[in-house]
Amino acid sequence: MLSTHSTLSMAKPLTPEQIRAASRLQTVFAQKNWNQTEIAEKLGYERSIVNKYINAKQAVSESFLRKMEDLYHLSSRFILEGVGPTFLNRVKPGHTFYGGSFPLGESILAEKNPAVVARDEAKPIAVVNEGDVAFNWAGSEFRELSDGRVLMTIPLVDEFAQAGYLAGWKDPEFIEELPKHSIVVAKRHTGKYRAFEVVGDSMDSDRRDAICAGDIVVGRSIDKTLWNTKFHLHRFKDYLIVHQDGVIIKRITAHNVEEGIITCASTNPDKEAYPDFEVRLSEVYEIYNIVSVERKWKA
Repeated sequence: MLSTHSTLSMAKPLTPEQIRAASRLQTVFAQKNWNQTEIAEKLGYERSIVNKYINAKQAVSESFLRKMEDLYHLSSRFILEGVGPTFLNRVKPGHTFYGGSFPLGESILAEKNPAVVARDEAKPIAVVNEGDVAFNWAGSEFRELSDGRVLMTIPLVDEFAQAGYLAGWKDPEFIEELPKHSIVVAKRHTGKYRAFEVVGDSMDSDRRDAICAGDIVVGRSIDKTLWNTKFHLHRFKDYLIVHQDGVIIKRITAHNVEEGIITCASTNPDKEAYPDFEVRLSEVYEIYNIVSVERKWKA
């Protein structure tokens, strides 16, 4: 990808503050196992520029940090000053946001099929008391909203964290360091919820319920004690499965309780590229009902 960014032939020496910022950025990249080339392409930079930022060969630009904050919720203040959390919530307490962007709480409560977020009829909603935060046993955060609903904030496993999630899915410190994702719900929920960024096109189709690359899906965990009874496939069609070989999103079409096998299907009509297959539950770490899908709309 061609970059619109360039460097000066005579670069100024970095200040101690800029060197410390580069060190913090390098630490985050190492902890998250982020690929410099992939992030450079996503942000519209040359890999060499990102490499210079990380290795203190060039001062980290504010525009780069703004893009990192927008896409990966990496706090620019933390990188520049070493102050505050490393990652920010997608919706910060105390900010006014628009309820039309997160209308899926009722679908979670009523256990309806997933729906793509609508962007019409947006109404401003404010957090009632930004200091009043409640937590459930799974670490979900809850903030009361001015319209009587609740802002639920949960860990987000983005594309770059999914490889590490296979090893860290039950490590509290790993989960704590993940970015955050927020949705509006009708009430506080007691279950374990996670948000995942969709990778790949296996669930992409011409249907309205397609799940496309870049979407954010929210899932409710199915406790392992329930895996020996038939899943409610008539109520929940699509699932996120944390398999020992990777994170996959599929439509479960059959559940053989006796043998502990589920049949997974893609909604992409290209069945040669995306054939049905079986998965043994003994090879699975977690399973989530997908209860909402947020689409990233392009301008």
